[in-house]
Amino acid sequence: MNRLKSKVATGATLVKQGEWSQVGRKVEKNISALTEPFREGLGLLRDAYVYRRWQNHTNSRGHAGSPVQQLQQAAAPGGSARQKNVIWIMLDALRADIFDDYVQRGGMKSLTENGVYFTQAFAQGSWTYPSVFSFLTGRYPFNCGVTQLAREDGLYVSVCADFDESCPTIFSLLRREGYQIGSILDGWGFTIRNTAGQEHREDRYFEENWGWRYGQNRRFMTLKEQRDATLDFISQVKTDAPFMLFMRSLYTHSPYRGIFKSPEYVTALSRRRWRFRIVEGFIRGLAQFEEVYLQPLLAQLQQLGQLENTMIILCSDHGDMFWNVENDLRADAAALSDEEVWRHQLEPYNALVKVPLLVAGAGLQGVYNERFRLLDLLPTILDELQIPYDAGAFDGVSLKQRAKRPLYADSAGYGNGGIAFQDRGPKLLMSHRLGAAAYELSADDYETADGRRDGHDTVPEFAAFLQQHSRHPQTTIIEPGGDGADPPTEEALLRRLKALGYI
Repeated sequence: MNRLKSKVATGATLVKQGEWSQVGRKVEKNISALTEPFREGLGLLRDAYVYRRWQNHTNSRGHAGSPVQQLQQAAAPGGSARQKNVIWIMLDALRADIFDDYVQRGGMKSLTENGVYFTQAFAQGSWTYPSVFSFLTGRYPFNCGVTQLAREDGLYVSVCADFDESCPTIFSLLRREGYQIGSILDGWGFTIRNTAGQEHREDRYFEENWGWRYGQNRRFMTLKEQRDATLDFISQVKTDAPFMLFMRSLYTHSPYRGIFKSPEYVTALSRRRWRFRIVEGFIRGLAQFEEVYLQPLLAQLQQLGQLENTMIILCSDHGDMFWNVENDLRADAAALSDEEVWRHQLEPYNALVKVPLLVAGAGLQGVYNERFRLLDLLPTILDELQIPYDAGAFDGVSLKQRAKRPLYADSAGYGNGGIAFQDRGPKLLMSHRLGAAAYELSADDYETADGRRDGHDTVPEFAAFLQQHSRHPQTTIIEPGGDGADPPTEEALLRRLKALGYI
């Protein structure tokens, strides 16, 4: 009662003094507090209705048809005769199922109408470090240095290591063709130093080789800042030469700033199992991304006469956990607390390695339904740009090539991380927590504890794959006692990495 009297007295004083702007702000603040429960309730009803409608649509739909039937050759672009520009946008930690929901509702039309939508795209890492270096080099993580593999007790595990600078990257390959190179790397220093533990890696390497111009010493740039940096780069490039811009955005990365009220709000939704509210929040977030970032970008390209002459790639580097990674993992207090809704430096589950992928302005249009890996993008880009290359330099295979695309992904971190492998049979997951576990599942399924079976009989299949594809078998794969040193226990590997300055 006393608080109410105080508020009335304050309001009366402001009215007498003619401070109408302050009066308006206080009235708005108090009305907002009073109506918050009603607005929350209306939002709840709206999200439940829309999500139910989407669920019914999802159950009756499918991406039917073979790639040969659905992909078509696009019409010749009407842009300039010079080489196409490349803009590669990576929305960090965006789940494939949420992006697919958005596309099915009509989102990203400006890209899907002139592009290829990949419904079964997979990353080669369950978090940023192994995934990004893999797809920017077109090589498996263990072949570009960021992952080191160890064999212990008959199983393979992965551990974080340092990028091999001798590997070709999309930046170095296009720079040789006369491309102007630029990068917007939101939170990149944090990823390299704090998360991957590469303290000795100076930013100068990424500035000189990746054209890192924007985002130094920043984390969670706003969409407007990312847009302004993108438009600024495009406005500064020379008009007589093509450009390549790589943009890594943390807009969709936990704790989802700009999409939800707060991390605690999303935690509360997940604890209640209100999946529909998380989905709907992200749908609105993606609509905001289109409005604030993508549409101005397309408008500037159109104004410069370069829209028809630009290839735009939109993807994520990995997914996020949310609500549907194995129930026993959520219940394991040592691995994950009930307070945590997100984490992706975990086992390479489908929820974490299946990613959204959309390529517009290339030579093909339609829907691609077969397995495609992010490391296949680099040779695909070179093919579409008609740049000759040595196919043997990459582990990835161009979209234009009909080939087997075995799935490999790992979760290498400070200690031993899990490894995922799948060719034509069940998916194999190896880690200290799981041992060797095989999962009979489709690309759209998520791993569950009741779907596990012993996977030791599939380890030789993975060993054969590794023997076939490893480029540095003597230095990449650590065999127990093979060099007279400590066996590759987790502690021994950590000692080695510390001695090398990796962590």
